[in-house]
Amino acid sequence: MFFLSSIKIQRMANSTYLSLLFTISMISISHALSPTPSPKSNPKLYEIVCEGVAMFGEEERCLKLLEPNSQITSAKDFFTLSKVYLEMSIEKATKGQDYLKSLMNKYASSQALEMCATKYYGDLIAGFQRAIRELPKEPDGASWEIHAVGDDPHLCDLQLAQENIVHDPSITALNSDMSFLCLIAGEAIDHI
Repeated sequence: MFFLSSIKIQRMANSTYLSLLFTISMISISHALSPTPSPKSNPKLYEIVCEGVAMFGEEERCLKLLEPNSQITSAKDFFTLSKVYLEMSIEKATKGQDYLKSLMNKYASSQALEMCATKYYGDLIAGFQRAIRELPKEPDGASWEIHAVGDDPHLCDLQLAQENIVHDPSITALNSDMSFLCLIAGEAIDHI
């Protein structure tokens, strides 16, 4: 009886050994057949930010915006990148506000244009400025500031459409650019 038991154990041991060998072989074969990812260099911080907006189809636009700025492309941490980016955004929003103010003479009867130039763009610039102040001590607060003013360019578009006096595609493009600045700012700050 002992002899039969040891044969069964030996068969079971051989069976288990063969099963284990088969499993390891299958894993090795599947690993050998799977495509090996090509080694990619570590992305720069600004590229990581732009990858974050890829779901909106805006990665290329983001790269085109950020790559010309050497302070952004060489940033060593997300705090520095965000601060430089917010400074750039203030500059762009101020130029946008100046452009809208220059159109106020041409469209003197448009209260919506005045509202865009003064309130919405004023709030946008102030939001970027508050975000810079909040950044060192409270990045979440800085992000909130951006999200709070992020709809202002869209509200400008809505006001202009409702009033139906100013039909200038350059304003729509400007508002789109300002909304995009907010999107990228939020994405950059969220990485801190």
